[in-house]
Amino acid sequence: MPQLQQILEQVAALKPDEREQLVLALCRDPSLSHLSFSRLASGSSFSRLGSGEAHYHPSIVSTPGVCGGAARLIRTRIPVWTIERMRQLGLSDLDILRSFPTLRAIDLVEASSYAACHREEIEKAIRENEEDDAEQPTGTAAPAQTHH
Repeated sequence: MPQLQQILEQVAALKPDEREQLVLALCRDPSLSHLSFSRLASGSSFSRLGSGEAHYHPSIVSTPGVCGGAARLIRTRIPVWTIERMRQLGLSDLDILRSFPTLRAIDLVEASSYAACHREEIEKAIRENEEDDAEQPTGTAAPAQTHH
């Protein structure tokens, strides 16, 4: 399949923000609605759970220079670790959606799935960002973005 290989090479050559736009466009394309993007064959942009089943997270992206390169929800600057930490603190999905009005329920599903597949990465980001908050002098706010 030389044509497929050429397409994959072209996609790999895209800038991170261009790849993000491509994925978002594919997810929104009604002609592709019959596909399940979460059940694609394994590859470098997939993560694996213990069952051996590959999971793709089309709405989770990581862009150098955006949110410190942390995995975030596509079209936002909301890191997955933030959503996961909110859940750990007892916030419901409804509370999270109220806190971030631009998010949709499917965004929370994707964030949860990604967090489950990348537990160590997410826990590390939470620890590092809480350490950053603890280092801030009393009465000052922590920086809005992560700086990993």
